[in-house]
Amino acid sequence: RAAGQMQRLWRDIPADATPADRAHALNVRSRIENYLAETEVASASANEALAIATRNGDRAGRAEADLNLALITVNQADMKGLVAVTSDALASLEGVDRPDLMSEAMLRASMRYLRFGDLEQSVAMSVQGLEMARRSDSPRALVYALQGMGISFSTAGRHAQALEYFKQMLTEARKVQPEILAPTKCVRSTEVAGSSD
Repeated sequence: RAAGQMQRLWRDIPADATPADRAHALNVRSRIENYLAETEVASASANEALAIATRNGDRAGRAEADLNLALITVNQADMKGLVAVTSDALASLEGVDRPDLMSEAMLRASMRYLRFGDLEQSVAMSVQGLEMARRSDSPRALVYALQGMGISFSTAGRHAQALEYFKQMLTEARKVQPEILAPTKCVRSTEVAGSSD
């Protein structure tokens, strides 16, 4: 359904759409393509979004592209690329009021540490992400932060605690779901699925 909505969005993008709208549309497209296992196509969309956002000083758009690339580099087993894009996402979001993107960036950084065997840093990043997400009062930010905590506890073999975090994650995700299913305010309110996990 999201892919179908994306095709309609892409077909109907107005000629005078802002660079931020174009970058966001490309980022949504990249996320969908990646979830459809079209890794190389998703990478091209994310890199195009990154270029547009960087040229136009769109730090949120740049971070969003980096977060797509974080997922893509994992699929490509490109750990050097993963380090670069997660670091860039965090740096791009400094001073930007987007707790949803910051929370996802912290989750991706936490998972990066985990992939390199640094459980202590991974847990520290997850805890920091949860504190930030709770302060933000953003259900979407909480979803990412709770996922990070659940994975951290699961990795440490503390499955009962991990399950509690995953249950909380589900509760917050249900709060976000209506937002995802409703038309999003992107490119003149054209319907498109949200770009979240």
